[in-house]
Amino acid sequence: MIRGVLRSLALLSGLSAGISPALAEGIAGADDPAFAAPFARALQGGADPTALDDLHAAAEAGNAAAIAVLPVVLQWLPPQGTLAERNRYYRRIAGRPLAEALPEAWPEAALWRDGETGAAEDLPDRAARLIAAGESARAAHLLSVWLNQTGGTVPLPPELSGADLPLWLNAMALATSYAFGEGEAARAPLLAALKADRAEAALAKDILADADWRMSVEATAELATTGTSQTAQDTARAYREAQVFRMSGPASAADATLIAATLTGHIEFTGVEGLCALRCPGSAPACGAAAIRALGLPLPAVPVAALPPAAILSEADFARSPRGADLFLTAARDRLAQLPDRAARIRAAAGTDACLAELLATP
Repeated sequence: MIRGVLRSLALLSGLSAGISPALAEGIAGADDPAFAAPFARALQGGADPTALDDLHAAAEAGNAAAIAVLPVVLQWLPPQGTLAERNRYYRRIAGRPLAEALPEAWPEAALWRDGETGAAEDLPDRAARLIAAGESARAAHLLSVWLNQTGGTVPLPPELSGADLPLWLNAMALATSYAFGEGEAARAPLLAALKADRAEAALAKDILADADWRMSVEATAELATTGTSQTAQDTARAYREAQVFRMSGPASAADATLIAATLTGHIEFTGVEGLCALRCPGSAPACGAAAIRALGLPLPAVPVAALPPAAILSEADFARSPRGADLFLTAARDRLAQLPDRAARIRAAAGTDACLAELLATP
């Protein structure tokens, strides 16, 4: 895979000189300069229609990596011109429908299905297989839909709680298995996670305390005698209070710092960490906490349709590219515009990190 965003895009000079480093593993053609050079240009951000044209040409020539990223780059660089001129990018590649060519180049496309959900009972398995392929963001999208479809009253496979998913999804995997699964095996993952003092376990226990779950007397007693540390409990409380649908104003500095420390290195924090590393490198930890203060939880994210396949570029590396950081910043500004007390949130962010606050305040 491309590491460190094409090694912080330092490879660009080498690519332009004709050097062809290995940029990806598992997708044919990723080390071909016909793919690597225009893809690196597309990652720089801004409008570069030549990058799209060159990637399209590589796809037409049968380069699998170019075929795999073409739908994503079309999100970044929408083609211009007449309908017929635009359609040539979308309809057929090398004489075949793009919908047919894509899964052959990128097998996970058959699991993702362009975000189409289909039958609810299939979603956990599709999500688990996407996670195994490094596609955590796409898996999280499917699992969020699954929870909406089932109302959280069907056990989510508890093994998903250990995957790189948003903390609340991990907590829901533990909670639904405990509440609606059968036998000790269904309850065991939450009890083990509580004994291991994991933050998602404390959050799951907090969720199960809601009256709507109608926990049995025995289950309530069992959970009451299996606790976590005060830090894990504080994290769970802060996390719930910072969720957007519960927020009436900015999160406190202490809560934001606690949550940021817990989420650092996890998929839920990828967009924030990428933006902070690229745009606020001198204050990256404070920048992450400032984002939580201003934006609440769940944090905004780059649209899944705009993420390149993980076999080409990991989600974390993409977040640290100019293209990824710009897409996340756009999502963050859109979120901020929809929240109450925008000015107060920016002031709160500024109290933690002036760099992030300035980015958010800039139109």
